[in-house]
Order: sequence, then structure tokens, then C-alpha cells
Amino acid sequence: AVSALDPIPKEEGLSLEPSPRSQRSEGTEDPERQSKHFEVRLCGLDVEKTGLVLMFLSALLFSIMGVFVKMAAESGMSPLQLVFMRAAGQGVFVLAGFYYCQLPTWYGERKERPWVIARGIMGGVGFVFYFCTIALLPLGDAITLASLYPAVTVVIARCTLGERMTWLKIAAIFFCSVGAVLVAKPTFIFGGSDENHPLAWVGYLTALGGSIIGGVLFVVIRKLKAAHFLQLVWSWVTFSVIISLILANTITQMTNPTPRQWFYCSCMIGFGTIGHFMLNYAARIAPAGPSSIVRSSDVLFAYIWEVIVFGESVSGLTIGGVAMIIIGIGIVGWSKWKSVRRQPGFVDLPTSDQLEAEIELKVQDLKRSNAVEIDNKETDYD
Repeated sequence: AVSALDPIPKEEGLSLEPSPRSQRSEGTEDPERQSKHFEVRLCGLDVEKTGLVLMFLSALLFSIMGVFVKMAAESGMSPLQLVFMRAAGQGVFVLAGFYYCQLPTWYGERKERPWVIARGIMGGVGFVFYFCTIALLPLGDAITLASLYPAVTVVIARCTLGERMTWLKIAAIFFCSVGAVLVAKPTFIFGGSDENHPLAWVGYLTALGGSIIGGVLFVVIRKLKAAHFLQLVWSWVTFSVIISLILANTITQMTNPTPRQWFYCSCMIGFGTIGHFMLNYAARIAPAGPSSIVRSSDVLFAYIWEVIVFGESVSGLTIGGVAMIIIGIGIVGWSKWKSVRRQPGFVDLPTSDQLEAEIELKVQDLKRSNAVEIDNKETDYD
């Protein structure tokens, strides 16, 4: 069989057009600017199923990263210093990616450069909010509240891009909003006092701010279809380093990590970087609806680690809130998937296995026709 990674043999009379999947990934970029694309397939799965598996693994890795962020913060490190180390550590791998792909510019072409820079600034601020949320709140609550950006994206896209607000999207916003209240359990509604952390209220504010920035960020990324994802990640690395370095030396003070803290930071950088690259690759090949649901599994992992690693209990209200948020995220993804399928000219693309089987049949038919032609020529010669 012809492998998806092997070059297709060139034989006379066989014309093979580029696959729709490769056309979709390349878009309208200038051929000289196209980056090197490669296809990863796990255990014989087709491309879309591989994307969902990678999306699931990225969610697991991000939740593990959150565990080490929480451990490092509880050991005395500032979350702002952790953002600096996380961004600087991933920057090394991004530079290696730039060298491999031989990209001509750091921040995209001139027309898209302001948006790439805006993506980097918002991404840096959002990451600061994300790490502060993890440091100030229980791990499960922090990651759950930081996962509200799909519903926020719906509202922002309606206001800025004029996208239609459907009943499904309204239901998703309702589920996510009520779920967030059940997870946060604000004292002005449920009474009592918050004993998790004296600055827990700051964590809830950073979670809300991070979700809003995440929603704006997705709208900005829609304007950057021509930019390479490494340019977007490099912009995030640059401004995350600058913002965290300034804040870590003004609001707090950077310290020299102990050997144990270096271990926490190394694991944080390693798991976070691998998960980040998996997420970016899987987002290109996985179907939008199922991938948004699979991506939200980091919420479940976070509560598992919260119970196993940190020994914290989870209330029934929290479980109900988490379920409502996951339902809301799933509604957003399913609605987006259905809207794409209804667009004029949309065609379900064949899987890589189907394309390979079709190519193999064409090659075999060509060989048989060539063999018959050779036999006929030999008969005429005799």
C-alpha cells in the first residue's frame, strides 16, 4: 500500500491531483512562503481521529502542567516568575521550529503584523491571568473558570464580527454562566467565607479577565489565516517574557529557585510545551465540534489531580457546575461544526485511508493496463 508519508511513484499516464486536505491546509499562501507540512498518524488511525487523540493528550498534558504550576506557587515562587520561565523555556523550542521551517519573518508580513503583535500582547496578559488563577484558587476551579472563553467568544464575535446569535449559543452562554457561579460559589450568593486563599477573590477576577481575553484572542486569530502558527507562538513568547519580567520585578520579586523548584519548573515547561505544540497541530486536523469537547477534558483531569495530589474534596455544587460548563462548551463546538457543514460548497473530505486506497487502486489499474499494452505489442511483433 502507498503510505501517506511516502512519495507517490511517478508513472506515465497517472495524474494525481493534490488532496483536498493539503489544499485546505495550504490555503492561499504564496508557494515560496509555505512551511513544511507533515502528517502524524497514531496506531493506524486516520488523520481526524489522530487529531482528536492528540487533542485529548494535550488536555492531559496541560492539566499536568497546572499541577506543577500549583506546586511551584505553593513552594513560594511568584506566578509572574513562573510565566517568565514558562515562556522563555518554550521560546527555545519555537526558535528550533523557525530554523526548521525557515520562515522569512518573525511576526508575519506587513499587513498581518499588527494583528500578530496584538495576539502576542493579549496572549501574554492572558497567560499571566491564567497562572495567577492557578496559584490563588484550587486547581480544578481555576482550570474550569479559565475554560469559559468559548462562550465569551460567541458574545464578542456577535458584537465585532456580526455573527448570528442562535438559541443554541444562548443556551451555551447560560450553561457556562450558571456553571461558573456554581464553581466559584460567591459569598454574596451562597454565604460563608472563602478559606482557600486570602486573595482568592483576585483569582476569580483573573479567571474572568483571562476568559474575556481568550474570547477576544480567538476573534483576532480569525484575522490571521495567512500567518504561520510559529509566528503566533513566537509573538506570545516575546510579549509574555516582557510583560512577566516587568511585573515580576515591580509587583513581586524574582527569586533564585531551589533544586526542588527547578524540578517543578522543568516539568512545567516540558509538559506545557509538548501540550502546546500538540494542541496547535491537532486544531488543524481535528473536527471543530468533537475537538472542543475533547479539549474540555482538562477540567476533569484537573479535579482528579486536585483530589489525588492536593487532597482536596469536591462538593456536589462544584461537580454540577463543571458538568454545566462542559455542556456549554460542547454546545458551542457542535453549533460551530454544524454551521460550517451548512456553508455552500462544503464537502466532507475523505480520510487519509480512503485517499491511500484510491491511489493504490489507480496504481494497480495503471500497471495492469501497461501490462496489457506490452503484451499486445509483443503479439504484434510476433
